[in-house]
Amino acid sequence: MSRVLQHILSADTAFETDTPLSPKEAVGFLLVSGGILAVAFLMKLELFAMIAVFGVLGIMIVLRSPMTWLVLSLAGFLPVMWELTEEFTVLEGAHAALMYGGLLWWFFHRLVITREPLRWSLGGILISALTLQMIAMIPLSLGYGADPIMIIRELTVHATTLLFIPIAHEADTRLKKKLIAGTLIAVILLLSLKNIWMYQQKVMEAVYFWQVGARRATESFYFILVTMIVGAAMMVSSWRVTSWLFWVGVFVAGTGAVILSFFRTLWLGAFFAIPMIAFVVRGRFWKRSLSYLSIAAFVVVSLYPIVLQDVIPIDVMWRSLSSRFESIGSYSQDISVRNRDVESMAVLEDIGGNWVLGKGLSTEIVFFKIATWQTIKTTWTHNGYPWLLNHIGILGLLLFVGAYGAYIRLGLRINQRLKTLEGIEEHIRFRWRSIIGCGIALIGVIFVISYTNNTFLSREAGATLAVVFGLFDAWKHELSVGLGTGADSGSSQGVAAAAATPAGQLSAGNQEPSA
Repeated sequence: MSRVLQHILSADTAFETDTPLSPKEAVGFLLVSGGILAVAFLMKLELFAMIAVFGVLGIMIVLRSPMTWLVLSLAGFLPVMWELTEEFTVLEGAHAALMYGGLLWWFFHRLVITREPLRWSLGGILISALTLQMIAMIPLSLGYGADPIMIIRELTVHATTLLFIPIAHEADTRLKKKLIAGTLIAVILLLSLKNIWMYQQKVMEAVYFWQVGARRATESFYFILVTMIVGAAMMVSSWRVTSWLFWVGVFVAGTGAVILSFFRTLWLGAFFAIPMIAFVVRGRFWKRSLSYLSIAAFVVVSLYPIVLQDVIPIDVMWRSLSSRFESIGSYSQDISVRNRDVESMAVLEDIGGNWVLGKGLSTEIVFFKIATWQTIKTTWTHNGYPWLLNHIGILGLLLFVGAYGAYIRLGLRINQRLKTLEGIEEHIRFRWRSIIGCGIALIGVIFVISYTNNTFLSREAGATLAVVFGLFDAWKHELSVGLGTGADSGSSQGVAAAAATPAGQLSAGNQEPSA
């Protein structure tokens, strides 16, 4: 025990110089865990015991390597979202314990044990202020009859975004950035492929994710939109054939999953995101995107009879898609749209005199659902904007929009700096700026799709934005420190060497040549 305590006091997560646990300590942990699980099985407390064991395991992983914990936390979204049922599972509980337990330990270790300061940006400050508001509003929420368990669930969903703080501090090398971004890309790619496969099974609501308020929502739809956006940005900015072919595959998988999701708002988000990247990168991206997207479309059409005909019959797909496009013409008469309008009005009327601070998390809204002629009680609504006003008020809405806007502004500032950065090859500069544009699009598209599919408080959006926010902060820090303190920062060689570190943040396994 004394050795473990000494190990904790001497650990330094910032530079990952932690001493690994000895074999005896590892075996001891496994034996104790096995005993706890055996007792818990006899007492029918398996879920709580599993969560406790994985929570301790998460602390041990963070203690040994924060990067390992971050990678496992992001990778854990794949098994959790791959085979979810209507019930809260042991797997979900274990993943939550690993991720949130590790997050608490990371903050405790950095602030209390090693006493290292945190680096803050305006967006990070606003997100933290929003978190404190949500916590401070808990007594009011309870006064309005909110379920304490639901409050904890909504807070933990929001806390997913707070992963951006350890990411910003720990992803301090090029390899670490690729590990973080590559893990997320692997998860979203596999989920997109699963979405396409489930279409073959004619199961349109086969993939679920744990949402707020004890609710399950259909499909991890934001993840598959991310697949399409990332694939497009990286495909257009690739210069090697092998890299380009890989990102074509990512783009095609994301595009196919987006189309087969049948969310019309998701289609609108896709049409919004790609031009947004082009707006950030400007001329060269427009030209290459048109040619590359044409090639990708040709590849899809050519390979469809060989690869996809047995998976997605063309007649079935055409009937399904054409019916959705036809419904766009009568969008205002669509029963689902009308029902969401009724839902939104009920949410706004329910605010009462709480416009400034809102009613707090997990407060229920009651409305009459015209689609089924039933009275519905829910804590989650399709339109995210009334939901934000009802739960966190005007103040929270300003903090929320301000935080996202601050990171969009930070991305634009980094992009502007890259435009004038000397000593790097143009194709590398183009890749970096495309990555920045991709991150900005991932932030902006949430405001589009949340009008009809609330993504403001969801774990997949939280995980994605944690990576984007964290890498933006890390990139900004490395550029400012590297350019300001390098021995030859005044020369083009010094600038290039300082700037080479953050390259390829969203590129998995693509080694750019040194500038």
